[in-house]
Amino acid sequence: MSSYIYGNKNYSMYAVPAAWVMTAAPFLYTLHTWGPLKDGPQRYFDQQEAKENLTKDEKFVLRAKAAHQDGIDNIPILALALLTGNYAKLPTSTLNRLAATYLISRVFYYIACINIDRDDVYPLRSVSYLSGTACCLTLFINSAHALYLDS
Repeated sequence: MSSYIYGNKNYSMYAVPAAWVMTAAPFLYTLHTWGPLKDGPQRYFDQQEAKENLTKDEKFVLRAKAAHQDGIDNIPILALALLTGNYAKLPTSTLNRLAATYLISRVFYYIACINIDRDDVYPLRSVSYLSGTACCLTLFINSAHALYLDS
């Protein structure tokens, strides 16, 4: 496994489609659990959000939708960070390691986001989210350093 992450081949850009698949997973799981929604998913979610008293299952579905939307919002940041890192010719091991760490942190984030509904364990979700964000910021900072400070 370490030869893939630390080797000479650059697999970092594969993290973008992998992130998209991972982002789709909560939404697809919701559709699998609830079946096809005849009025369309967005209308269903809007109706659920308008309700005052949600069941445990309805809250679960809304958390899965929120996790999906958050993933969609974060894919462009990951893609840009990886493109910047590749353009700056960062070491392959750095690109692969940060891409893999981002994906792993997102798995933990999705699990936490969908399953945690208690206030005392919300920090776990925040830590996993910030871990992925830190990977992207590290790529941007290292790229800027490689492009502008080393020249």
